[in-house]
Order: sequence, then C-alpha cells, then structure tokens
Amino acid sequence: MLYEGWNMISPGFIDDIENASDLAEFINGYTDSCTIVSMWDAVQQKYVSYVVGFGSDFPLVNGSGYFVYVTEDVDIYDFDWFAEPEIHITLLPGYNLLGWPFVGYISASELADNITHALKVGTYDAELQMWLPEYFDGMPVPYDFDVLMGEGVFVYVTEVTIWTVEMDT
Repeated sequence: MLYEGWNMISPGFIDDIENASDLAEFINGYTDSCTIVSMWDAVQQKYVSYVVGFGSDFPLVNGSGYFVYVTEDVDIYDFDWFAEPEIHITLLPGYNLLGWPFVGYISASELADNITHALKVGTYDAELQMWLPEYFDGMPVPYDFDVLMGEGVFVYVTEVTIWTVEMDT
C-alpha cells in the first residue's frame, strides 16, 4: 500500500522495471498519482530525484530503497512482477538507503546484526508521513521495529562494507 505523500519502498525488480521512470510508470498503471521517484546518493549523502516527465532518469538497484511520492493512496496488488533477488551492495560510511524486497520481514536489530559496521537503522512511516525513532545497535533497550516486504530503511555504517543477502530457494 502506498499512502498519499512520501513512501520509502524497495520492490523486487525484474524484466521491464529497471529505471526510476519504469517504477513511476508501473505505479501509474494503477492510478496516475506517482510524480517523483528519489534515490539516496550515499557518496554525496543527498537525494537525487526523477520528476515524472522531467529530469534525469536513474537505474534501480536490487536491495536499494527508494522514495516515491504519490498524490493519492495506491493499492498495488499485482505481484506477477515480484522476484527475490540476490543482493550484493557496497555500503559507504554514513547513511545508505536499503530495502527488504523479500517475502516476510526482518527486524531492524536483525538487519543491523547482518551488516558489518552498522550503527543504526531508521525508517519512515508513510501512513503517518513522519520519521520514526531509529534503532541504535548496542543500546541497552533499543527501539526495534520490523521491516516488511517492499519497505525501505536508512542504515548508517561507520566503514565501507558489503551487504549480501542470498535467499534460500
């Protein structure tokens, strides 16, 4: 479910969903409400956006998270395009926008435990249109949350590391 406003997502990409414009077109197949697709540039620590019909397009990477802006709620129910990709992403010091494109969920603590040098994990609540408290690794009573299939999260790492996920088939 995409809620009116900003949504942090991570779809499993296959076939013809390769770029930001493809993702916007896919969402707009349900309702013409997707106006922006944004990625997080981990090198420069800033957002890069594709505005539908204007601006530069960019390729999508399995395992990365993206922000999409929709002008109304969109219920995406067609999972024919879904795939569980293998993920091998180099994470840079600072924030990295990742996603969980797998069936089921993973907790923020499990995600942090599976990423070397991960210090914290943060998420955005699209329904409430607000940032939630971050999970801090190693805190005595950390705020933990679940990352559901198709959701994105910011992960802060202190050193260059590679995040690898290979799902059992």
